[in-house]
Amino acid sequence: MRRFLGLLIVALTVSIYVTGMVWADDAGAINHGQKGVATGAPVGDIYQVTMNDYDDWEPCWGASPWSNDEQWIVYQSHREPPSIARWGGEGGLHDDYSEVCKMKSDGSEWSQLTENSVCDSHPSFVPPNHEWIVFQSKRDDVDYGGNFDDGKADIFMMGENGADVELLTKGSEFPPEPGCGCEHGYSKPVVSPDGAKIAYRTQAMLHAMNTDVDGLGKRYPRLISSGHSCDHHTWFPDSQWILYDGVWGESVGRSLYKAKMDGTQVVPLSDDNLVIAGPDGNYIDTASNTYPDGGCAGWAAKGDNWAFASPDGQFIAYHTRYGVVRMEDGKVVL
Repeated sequence: MRRFLGLLIVALTVSIYVTGMVWADDAGAINHGQKGVATGAPVGDIYQVTMNDYDDWEPCWGASPWSNDEQWIVYQSHREPPSIARWGGEGGLHDDYSEVCKMKSDGSEWSQLTENSVCDSHPSFVPPNHEWIVFQSKRDDVDYGGNFDDGKADIFMMGENGADVELLTKGSEFPPEPGCGCEHGYSKPVVSPDGAKIAYRTQAMLHAMNTDVDGLGKRYPRLISSGHSCDHHTWFPDSQWILYDGVWGESVGRSLYKAKMDGTQVVPLSDDNLVIAGPDGNYIDTASNTYPDGGCAGWAAKGDNWAFASPDGQFIAYHTRYGVVRMEDGKVVL
């Protein structure tokens, strides 16, 4: 997946920004005011809260950076010089030395929580407080009671100060995973709003597990997206349903789905062959991956994807070939 790098910017959302300036991690915040804010937008001043010569970023999928009290942000940082960290071997992103960091929303009380020579990424606080952080790492499982898996990703949890690191995807419930395509292992952990469950990907399929073990030491991982792949999963506010996009069978387009967190029910929300009309009256095939002239539209344009539920769970905003749209009562609202 293409990743977007940059400095963390705090307004009402976390935005992405790139700079080559050299600062200190604890340099505080810079108020950019209303610069870059659309007229009439319900957005306050924009604050730049990281200032250094590294790439600080929040993954656009597979992480929830805010603590429940909205006082803390957890994120990842490529702690190598940008000339090394930004692009690696064969033109791809260089993942080594990506570390998990934490700070207050005003940029103060910064701390680096992990430090090693592998990629630590996709951190999320575990609700209802910020005492624990779930993250993804390619570190050696054997050091944490797991199986040697040759650098594949696994899901870990640590205390808010970086101590008490625990490997979650270990034991007979999580056998060594062969990987699928460009993604290997157990990855993209997204913690439910109530903190009790973690949705994640393995072999391109959506799974969920309990955050804590029971008396038998089990987390009970279960397959959610049976029969189709999964991307861009997020939770509904009730912590009972997971929202995601996927490809079913041999379909060429992506559709939106919601699935019960126990894997008992999958509900299609959109049609991968949906055709909608633009303002000019021309119809747009949201499932096709090519323009009428034969040019490629790119993987992100195939069907419906990148969906997020509203805080009350009543609406869904998502991306389609047309742009960003909203679904209300099962109907597309442009």
